[in-house]
Amino acid sequence: MHSLRASETAEQADHRHARAAASTSSSQPFGGAALFLVGNFRQTFPIVPKSHPDDEIEACIKHSHLWHFVQTRTLTINMCSILHQQEGDDDYATKLLNVGNGNLPMDANGLADISSIGNYVSGREDLCRTVYPDLSTPTSVTNGCVKGPF
Repeated sequence: MHSLRASETAEQADHRHARAAASTSSSQPFGGAALFLVGNFRQTFPIVPKSHPDDEIEACIKHSHLWHFVQTRTLTINMCSILHQQEGDDDYATKLLNVGNGNLPMDANGLADISSIGNYVSGREDLCRTVYPDLSTPTSVTNGCVKGPF
């Protein structure tokens, strides 16, 4: 989630630059310039040190006076699943989008029913067998790992 303060500071700076460039006073947000904010608004909230979770929500751009000027566009295709597509992934990608959009059916307790998503295992050993079905082959282990810089 984009920070409210960062967005409002950018808006003030853009206002000053636009006025200087046009040498007129603009009352439009961001000085009339188009601003594109890209990201997954569900994933990251601004970090507010020594705060309560409510403070983080209050610090996001959706609580800014600028939010009503924002036009949002929603992506409907899970690109990560398409790039790494395997058989059965279409259904899984659709289920992931349903989770993110809050479109899952509710169970008897009023909680989202996620029983149809993923593979359920009975314990740690079953999990290891499911994730790494052939631990005796070194390539099967390395191909199943997430690689990253150290």
